[in-house]
Amino acid sequence: MAPSTLDLIRKLFGHKFPRWGSLGYKWFLRQRPDRITTELFPGVRLSLDLNDDAQRTFYYYGDRYEFPTGSVLASWCSGASLFFDIGANLGFFSLLLRSKCIPIRIIAFEPNPLVNGRLKQIIEENQLSDITVENFGLSNLKAVLPLHPGQENDGQSTFGQHPLLSKLTVAHAEVLPFDSYCDLRGIKLPDKPEWVAKIDVEGFDLKVLEGMSRALEHKAFKGIAVEVNEFNLSFCEASAEKLRKFLTARNYRQLTRDELPKGHTSTDNEFYVPDAQRPN
Repeated sequence: MAPSTLDLIRKLFGHKFPRWGSLGYKWFLRQRPDRITTELFPGVRLSLDLNDDAQRTFYYYGDRYEFPTGSVLASWCSGASLFFDIGANLGFFSLLLRSKCIPIRIIAFEPNPLVNGRLKQIIEENQLSDITVENFGLSNLKAVLPLHPGQENDGQSTFGQHPLLSKLTVAHAEVLPFDSYCDLRGIKLPDKPEWVAKIDVEGFDLKVLEGMSRALEHKAFKGIAVEVNEFNLSFCEASAEKLRKFLTARNYRQLTRDELPKGHTSTDNEFYVPDAQRPN
């Protein structure tokens, strides 16, 4: 089956293919080419490696990927000034928000040099000059750390001591606290909550949050989407309980399922907003 036919089926169904792992999805895997060039979002074309687990998921689900994350981020970004895509991979959520023509400045952090270079190429080819890509990671301190490559996809790379991945190193990458990054780039704290962040860094999520303590305590963020994966956190000296307590102590509360769009499919992402009931 030609790539163009796959694209046609994908658009006709609006990404509502059979569920992941179903017979329909297995059929899709048998038909697919190794690589396909597609309009992932309106006005955003790129080449995807369908042998890469994450890129295959991007193509298969489109804007339903990790639903409702994209919808929540888009709602928060309306009226916001900055979106920080922390652990951007190929910039799925950055590209999604830009395709929706949301007037917001986007900064994507991706320390894996192979992925970072590809993301910069995608941005250049689509003339998305208002997306800035940084080639380092965020943490709670400034350091140079070994970055361990993922097995199923490049976006799975981690700074943590993953039991299977830590024997290999794809690069030694610089990390620094988010608050230090803002100082470095001259980004001043807003007068009201008007920043948005998505954090997906394979277990380093709590360390990233610790590095943005000043911004959190200032309530600079109107919304934070963060991956809370107990296994990944465990090999980074953290836990889901510690992460939630950290945000609660800084007056951010988790959105309940009833507050999220229906059809929730993301099992790891949690969503936090400033707690209006608790003063700074």
